[in-house]
Amino acid sequence: MTDEKTTALNEFKQARRQARRRQLVARLSGRDLQLLPFETIRAQLKQRNPMYRGIQQIPIRKIVGSVGRYREFNRGLQPLNDSLQARWVNVHSLATAAEGWPPIEVYQIGDVYFIKDGNHRASVAKAMGNETIEAHVWQFPEEVQIGPDDSLDEVLIRFGRRNFLEATHLDTLRPEQDIEVTTPGRFTELLAQIEDLQAQLSYIDRQEMPYAEAVAAWYDIIYLPVVQIIREAGLLVNFPERTETDLFVWLSIHRDAVIAQFGLDANSSLEVMARALAHQYKEGSLDKLARHVLRLFGQEAPPPWRILDQSDSTVTIEYDEDEQDRQETEVKMYEENIMLVKNYTKTRNFCRVTFKLPAEVSAETVHLVGDFNDWDTTSHPMKKLKDGSFSLTVSLPTEQSYRFRYLLDGERWDNDWAADAYVPNEFGSDDSLIKV
Repeated sequence: MTDEKTTALNEFKQARRQARRRQLVARLSGRDLQLLPFETIRAQLKQRNPMYRGIQQIPIRKIVGSVGRYREFNRGLQPLNDSLQARWVNVHSLATAAEGWPPIEVYQIGDVYFIKDGNHRASVAKAMGNETIEAHVWQFPEEVQIGPDDSLDEVLIRFGRRNFLEATHLDTLRPEQDIEVTTPGRFTELLAQIEDLQAQLSYIDRQEMPYAEAVAAWYDIIYLPVVQIIREAGLLVNFPERTETDLFVWLSIHRDAVIAQFGLDANSSLEVMARALAHQYKEGSLDKLARHVLRLFGQEAPPPWRILDQSDSTVTIEYDEDEQDRQETEVKMYEENIMLVKNYTKTRNFCRVTFKLPAEVSAETVHLVGDFNDWDTTSHPMKKLKDGSFSLTVSLPTEQSYRFRYLLDGERWDNDWAADAYVPNEFGSDDSLIKV
């Protein structure tokens, strides 16, 4: 074996020993030292097309992730299994030869880098004590700051908070808000609650509630009263690393179990549930509360530790997939000229149904009339669009069927040719039927 190969092999073994030590420290400290999976981070970016910035010398310490190979190296770019030896040693040998190696390829987000190609080269460069490495750089517009030591959970929480505030503008509507979570995916639960409340209030009021009003209502009448109870009762004393929002979400997720445990009414609000917790354990029994909750919910002690799949380091954001599916379905339905579009809320408790009538109906006014408004001929006027068609979106509770018809110009009745079914009515004609 040549001297170069021997040196490379010894350095690989040294890197493997360092990797094993870091893994032990990570287990004892609870820190995640794995490279960040670029695919998971990219899924959170609004801008998917990076700009090429040319060849640069980049700091190796700012490489935090990889495209597809994040399980093969740790955050220190040390190899995590012996199967990498042959390739690693060969790359090391090239580095000591006159020709060297070509630049690696990286994606840049903020101030950190993800390796697109060249994981072994970066690992060898780090082992050789190099502080920088030459790289082709493709940069994404900065959206969320990522630090060299940030875990995947921390990064996803930042993206979740950004998405939540951009959707709700709660920081503007309620500047005093202090919503923080310690587990990824929890902001999605909050968005689902707001969407559900908007659908409920729209159904009750028989008109679409503006989203901003639903956000404010959710914060004022659902979130804030529960958080005040949590705060006043000191329910987080035994969970110092968690937040009030964590416990709020935990109560939401484990609603059925909490109701059953305390014998509450099945329709109890989160505020009632929080008061039940506070009342039973208010007299210095917080240690008992912690033990009781741990026993009741096992590993899902409040607030839940994580939603990561233990066999993988990526996070499944199921609502994002649902939203994408919804958009694709909606586009397809419009392309096929289907006039009824169903859009279910994330909890699937309500369905936002868009009713449409083509311009060919030749009417000046159209009202949607049906079971959902007690056949009121004036409560649901449809909006006339520029092309002469009519449209109206109504939130309806799911798991039900509704009869409906259109009243044109206050005198003509018409059905929807895209209805799910038609049923005879008492006037000798048919009603349209929609099933949600």
